[in-house]
Amino acid sequence: MLTLMWSLGLAAIATQLIATRSLRGLGWKPGPFRWLGLAYILPVLYGLPVYAIVWLTRLGGLPSPKLVDRRAQMAPNLVAPLRMAAFLLVSATVVVLISLLTALGEEIGWRGLFVLELVKMTGFTKAALISGAVWAAWYMPAHIYTDYIACGVPGWYATACFTLMVVTASFGYAWLRLKSGSLWPAALLHASHNLFILNVFDNLTIITSVTPFITSETGAW
Repeated sequence: MLTLMWSLGLAAIATQLIATRSLRGLGWKPGPFRWLGLAYILPVLYGLPVYAIVWLTRLGGLPSPKLVDRRAQMAPNLVAPLRMAAFLLVSATVVVLISLLTALGEEIGWRGLFVLELVKMTGFTKAALISGAVWAAWYMPAHIYTDYIACGVPGWYATACFTLMVVTASFGYAWLRLKSGSLWPAALLHASHNLFILNVFDNLTIITSVTPFITSETGAW
């Protein structure tokens, strides 16, 4: 996965060097902190309401025994609230940093170079749509040849939901890139999405026969 995602970053870097003989313009500076903070919290803002509805309506349970067992095995003595908070904070930071390592490869390509060049030719709306469509198409081999799709969800349904999610999300990624002047907010949003949606909310949810049709990256949310 690391190689796959960094193929985009390396392609963008090579393209930039060939075209301009410089790596300037890809958005290496971090930009204002407010955009990084917004990027980190956005997955909570758009993900938690959906998962909360799933939990409250019993379309999915809470909490997951798998997560409880994992916590017990990893940190059986974490009983004090402050210790538990520290444990979760460290865990979240580690997951974000690991995810950022892979997400950065994609974002150098998509938002570092591709979106900026599209905006010059088409404007924001078309640039977001085109980059989102290409981004979704780039992931299609993973849907076809791997177990990326959640168990029990038809391939056509998962692919349609995933494509809609990626194209819609591309507007937020492109907006953050242009507003901040940096690729780092987009990379952090990518990493934070992987943390909260795939590692926190999915692991907190007990899966029923209906849950995969609603949650995660191949559900209708």
